[in-house]
This record gives sequence, structure tokens and C-alpha cells, in this order.
Amino acid sequence: MVVAMAESCSRKVQAQDEYGFDLGSMTWKISTVSEETQRWFDRGANWSFGFNHEEGIFCFQKAVGADPECLMAHWAMAWANSPNYNLPEMAIEEFPSNKLACQHLEKATELLEAGAGTELEQALVIAIKARFESSYEPETEQRARLDKAYQAEMAKVYDRFPDNSQIAALYTESLIQISRWELYDMDTCEPIEEAKIARQVLEKALAADPTHPGLCHYYVHCMEMSATPEVALLPSEPIRNGQVPDSGHLYHMPAHIDILLGRYAECMKVNKKAQIVDKKWSDARGSMNWYLLYRLHTIHFIVYSGMMLGDFPSAIDAAREIRENFPVEILHVPEKADWFEGFLTTRYHVLVRFGKWETIVNEPYPEPQELYPFVSAVVAYSKTVAYASLREVEQAKETLARFRELRAKIPETRRMLNNLCSVVLEIAELFAVGEIQYREGKFEEAFESLEESVRRYEGLLYDEPWGWMMPPRHPLGAFLLEQGEYERAEKVYRADLRPARRGVGNPNNVWSLVGLRDCLARKEDEASKLEKDVIDRKLKDIRAETKVEVRASCLCALSLVDAGKTPQSQEAH
Repeated sequence: MVVAMAESCSRKVQAQDEYGFDLGSMTWKISTVSEETQRWFDRGANWSFGFNHEEGIFCFQKAVGADPECLMAHWAMAWANSPNYNLPEMAIEEFPSNKLACQHLEKATELLEAGAGTELEQALVIAIKARFESSYEPETEQRARLDKAYQAEMAKVYDRFPDNSQIAALYTESLIQISRWELYDMDTCEPIEEAKIARQVLEKALAADPTHPGLCHYYVHCMEMSATPEVALLPSEPIRNGQVPDSGHLYHMPAHIDILLGRYAECMKVNKKAQIVDKKWSDARGSMNWYLLYRLHTIHFIVYSGMMLGDFPSAIDAAREIRENFPVEILHVPEKADWFEGFLTTRYHVLVRFGKWETIVNEPYPEPQELYPFVSAVVAYSKTVAYASLREVEQAKETLARFRELRAKIPETRRMLNNLCSVVLEIAELFAVGEIQYREGKFEEAFESLEESVRRYEGLLYDEPWGWMMPPRHPLGAFLLEQGEYERAEKVYRADLRPARRGVGNPNNVWSLVGLRDCLARKEDEASKLEKDVIDRKLKDIRAETKVEVRASCLCALSLVDAGKTPQSQEAH
């Protein structure tokens, strides 16, 4: 009854101002004479806790318009225009606008000096002022210093108001931004000091307020790089289930944990839900914005989940959706091209993953190539692997040379999210070289090249999906198995299936399960037979979901190519 009344009230409010998005029930009571300002502030806060800061700014501007003397509305404009966990850089005019943040801080300071706001609100204004020094874009070193100054000020605010959920969320946000995506030692999984504090703050706050969207969101980020990411599953359930109904990124966030645990079907399901919600927003606001990064990131997860499940239709359809949702105009803006171009490579990873060799060799290079330098290099990599798999070794070598030429033309700043393109393409080169060497009968050299590719793969910065989408252990294991190196192959597959740490394990992926099953099938001991039976049951469950049968850990295996068992007949448009 209470829920029904709340939903009814929410619908009435939506109808009154014709705002088409539902941000759920979380309210953050602020000092204002305007109900409209309160309503827009709540919407902006929920959007911002879900990392759609641009829509948050839209709402906060509405809040300022309805009550220009509201201290917190001006604070919020500075907050939403601040650097965030995924976007540490700032602009002057464009989002995140240092200039706009400073303008609203100036007004907030005037209101503060006039005695506006509660003690908590005044403390937040004082804290965020530490994050800005001028309306000009700060240098990277200066930005780091300002972030630390802000974190220190937020620690003081939290000490004064330790039981306030909003303060706990903001304090946590300030902590994890000190070392973005490096909250843990990548070798030991030991947390840095800020991560330790963040976890304590979050767990205390979540115990009292388990559905707060910011707390649920930040807890995933706090735990995903840890040795125990599974502890974030339960706390992330509210956002998985739509606590903020129209925030696609919040729906998506539990998938960060799903993918680490090898829950690929669950990962695909929640990201498809997020994709639907994101489309509603993009239909209204377009694609020439930073939130496009989050939308493509969501679809990227669907691609990767499909690849790990052996589900070609889902993977290739999602790769197509990335292309369809991608505004080419964004590549004409260099700082945006650096972040966005990498998503366009997903199609070629899918084609390699599923052995679509004829499709790949007939695939055109993108035009103009200077607009697609990273994509062009990945196309050349995929063609090299395809030619090698088809035993066209000389053509593979020529294409490898072209790959190297194209790689040299990629801007140094171009990235695949957390990793530079130059770094991930080191994996590609060794992968392709190993494929060629294997076809030449240089088996040990091929194994060495692929083993080095594995080492480079494991050296990537944490990201999800991983910075390179085709685990090089998969061809390595397939080739070892094909050459009768069963013990070596078994070690390769077990290493790949281990619990994900640092973004390099792939638990429960169908490819290594098949490889390990084939290794165990050659052993006579009872323990191996029992383990093989367990894997067979897992594979049966996966096939029931995907309707696809995987025959080897890599479809580049000569025995499959020569027998014509790579599924060329399926569409790859």
C-alpha cells in the first residue's frame, strides 16, 4: 500500500513537470523554499551517483533556476562538474567544466558567508572549494594535489557527520578517486590505505542504508579488485533490481562482479536490461556526450559475456549494436577519439574468437584509416590470424607487416579504456606471430610467443572487460593439446580458469572448460574422471543456454580448420 502510494505520487510529480525519467525514491533533504528545487536536486543526485553526471547537471541547473539562493543547488553544480572516477581530466567550457564549477562555487561562497544552509551543507561547500583554485583547466599534477586536498576536507566532514549516508557516499567517492582503478596492489591484492578506509565507511553506511544508490555503486568499485569480489554481490542487489529505474549504469554495475566470478549469463542479462534503459536516455539526449562511454561499456560487457559463453549470435549482435550506436563525429574530437575508438574493435575480436576466417579475410579496412588508426591495426591483426589459420602463411606474414605499419601510426594517447592501445597491441603481435610460427611447424617457437603474449596479457592494468578480449592462453592450450603436450595444456587451462584477479582470470569460460575436459579425458585416474564429469555437467548447462557447441579452446586449431569444423556458415554481418 505504501509502495503503491509512493509510486502514484512519483507518477504525479513526473506528470506535473513532464520529466520523462524515473529516478526512484531516494531523497536528500536540502535547505530550499522550493519543492521544485528539491525534486530536481534529488534527480540530479541520483543521476550523479549513477555516473550520468551530464544529466545530473541538467537537473541541478533546473534546481538553481527554481531557487537561485539554494546553497546546495550551487554546491551540486560544482560536484557534478568535478573530476570523477572514470574521467580525471577537466575541461574549461565543456563537461566536466572547471569554469562552470567555479562560477557556482563563487555563488555558493556568497550564500555561505550570508549564513545560508545547515552546518552539514556549509561543510560540503567548504570541502569542495579545496578541489578548485581557478576557472582554468589544471595540469595533471595540480589536479592530483587538489583531489587529495578535497579528500582531506571530506574526511573532516565525515568525522562530523559519520551517520549520514550522503556524506558516507561522498567521502568514499573522494577516497577512491585518489588512485583511480588502482585501489589494490595488482600482485598481492592488498588494498591501499584509501581502499581500506573506503570499505570500512561503506560497510558501516550500507548496514544502515542498504539501498542507497551511491553506496551500492561505490562498494562494487571498492571490492572488484580485491581478493574477494564476491562479497559485493549482495550489497549490489538493489541496483541490479532497479533501485534507480532509469539509471542504466547502476543496473550495469553488478556485472563488474558477475564477470569476475564467471557468471556470464547473469552478466549478459543485467547488461541487456541496462542497455534498454540507456536507450531511453539516448533517444532523448543523443550520443555526442560522455555518457556514451558508459552506454558502449555496457554493450561491451554483452560482447564479452557472449564470447566467454561461446554464444556467437549474442556476441556478434552486440558488436553490431556498438557500431550502430557509435556517432562517427566523435572521432573528429581527438580527446574523445582517444577514449571511444577502441569500442569499434569488438567485431574483429568476436570474429577471431569464433573462427570466422573467410569473413575476416574479406573484411575491408575502415576508411579513412587516419580516423580509425586503432581499428585498422586490429583488422590487420585479425586478418593475420585468419590467414595463418587457413594455412596461407605468406599472406599472413605480409599482413603482419601491415599490422606493424598501422600500429606505428596510432596516437600515443589512444587507449582501450584503462590501457593504452600500444600496450594491448603488444599482445596482438605476439599472438599473431605465434599463429604463424605454429603453421610453419615451429611449435616450440609458437609456444614461446604465445607464452610471452600471456605474460603481456597478465601485465595489463585492471579493466573490465579485460583490455584484450581473446585470452592468449586459449590458442596456446589448443596448440599444446594438438601436439600431445597434455600436461602443459592442462596447466594452461587451469591457470585461465582460476578465480579472476587483476582482470586476468576467466573462471567458468566455456573454451578452457572444453580444453581442460579434453586433457582430463586422456587420464585414467579416478579423480580426473570425476572432475571431467563435473565439467561435462557445466558444459551441458552452458549449451542449454547458448545452443552452441564448442569443440576446442581456440578455433584456430589445425585439426578443426582442416576438418572444416569452424562454424563459417553462421552470419557475421
